[in-house]
Amino acid sequence: MPESAAIIRRFDEPDERRDFPLGRFELVQIGGMTVGRAEYEPGWRWSEHVGAAQGVASCEVAHL
Repeated sequence: MPESAAIIRRFDEPDERRDFPLGRFELVQIGGMTVGRAEYEPGWRWSEHVGAAQGVASCEVAHL
């Protein structure tokens, strides 16, 4: 494949899917990089469902 060719990936068929209470997280690999998409249901709260379990007040992951 030429270097100038575009790589197209869709979340319709993710490489990995993680289901959790009140949501899910999907990952795709694109050109050596991992891209994720999260979907949350009403009532989901980071501070309640993630932060409390980790004992931290804010998320330390870079977001785009």
